[in-house]
Order: sequence, then C-alpha cells, then structure tokens
Amino acid sequence: MIRFKQGRTFLTPHHVKTVFETGKSMPTLRFTRLSKPEVVRSIDPIRLLTLLKPHAEFLRSRGLKLPTPSKASRLDHQRLMPILISPGEKAPPDLLDALSMIDQMSAPRAIDVVLDHLSMADLQLTTNGNHSATDIVTQAWLHHRETLLRRNRTPEPVSDVWLTC
Repeated sequence: MIRFKQGRTFLTPHHVKTVFETGKSMPTLRFTRLSKPEVVRSIDPIRLLTLLKPHAEFLRSRGLKLPTPSKASRLDHQRLMPILISPGEKAPPDLLDALSMIDQMSAPRAIDVVLDHLSMADLQLTTNGNHSATDIVTQAWLHHRETLLRRNRTPEPVSDVWLTC
C-alpha cells in the first residue's frame, strides 16, 4: 500500500481519493528527494520520460510539453520542478502514487531493501553503470511495480524502512 506523508499521519491512496471526492483540502505532499533538481536530473532521461508520458495531458495543462523519446534529454526541468514540488489538486492519482513511492524508496536505507529484492539484472541495469538511487527505483517502478508494492505492504519491520526514511 502506498502511503502519503502528511506530518506524522499516513494517508493511503483511498484516503486521497476520498479527499478529492469530498472537496476537502488536499493534504500537502512533500517529496524529500524529488524536490531537488539534481536528484530528478539523476534519473535517466528516457526513464523519466517513460514515467511522465502517461500524464502528458496533465503536464501540458501545467505548462510542460514532453519531448519525443529521441529528444528525452531536452526535457524542460525548469518547468518540471515546480510541478513536482507542488503537483496540485488536479494531479493524477497514478502520478502521485509513482512519485510518492519513488521518493520514499530512494532513501539510503530503502534502496538497500529494494536491491535486496531486485537485482541489477532484474532491473535490466548495467552493474558498471552510474545509476543514482532515484534512477534505480524509477526503473523498478516502471518494470517491477508489483514487487515494490508488495514490499511496501509487508507489515514487518521492513515497512518501517519504507515509511521512515
């Protein structure tokens, strides 16, 4: 289960959906790592574009036009960063789920848990490549989402790693 952090309270996507339906104010999502431009730039451009592409219409409404895959490295990070920092109430829940999970699992202790369960070969990443934790988790989200979600649902001490990093 993906959980959004609001102070010390954790909200599940179901609660976020209920917030949208009731018209109450949206809890503030604060991404510890994804609010830093250098962290977002550390994600492989094609991977980042693949993550964002299903939400192209929303991003376009916020002033960001996604480049073609052949020009992925030209993604306008200056327009992307304000969207990541403040996604707004109209942000697609699937995008918020992805960003929240990637942000949480990019933490130093959490990435170790991810790599304990998914090898670089599973992730189709080269072991001699220069991959940031955020890049690795983004790849895991794109290709092994169920494994990440399953690990996050585990009520064992591992869940503390996911949620307190």
